[in-house]
Amino acid sequence: MSNKTSPHTTTVIPTTNDSLGSGNAIFVGFACDDNGNPGTTATCTDSKGNTYSALQSVQASGTGSAAGVRTALFVALNATALSGADTITITHGSVTASAAGALEFSGIATSSALDKSSSSASSGTS
Repeated sequence: MSNKTSPHTTTVIPTTNDSLGSGNAIFVGFACDDNGNPGTTATCTDSKGNTYSALQSVQASGTGSAAGVRTALFVALNATALSGADTITITHGSVTASAAGALEFSGIATSSALDKSSSSASSGTS
């Protein structure tokens, strides 16, 4: 997991000393404060050259001049293994706060395994 709280345009997730298995799926979750600039987009890469697809990006409604929090989900299917020296990098517009984390799953080999998504954000309390 990685988080930053000063202006920046990249968020980096270092991998652990444990190697991620080759052929597995790597899911990356990212959240940022858009600094009042709705539409900050993000891309995801890693040091092994895996291809990450953006599954979803949702902008939560803000109030006043705030744009709210943007969250994004990425996946690399059938990924090349990552190890302790590797990194996952999310590149985005300038933000003052961001957080990201990555999880590995086995048994998800094709995009047809990703059968549900949602693009709405809510601020309700019930």
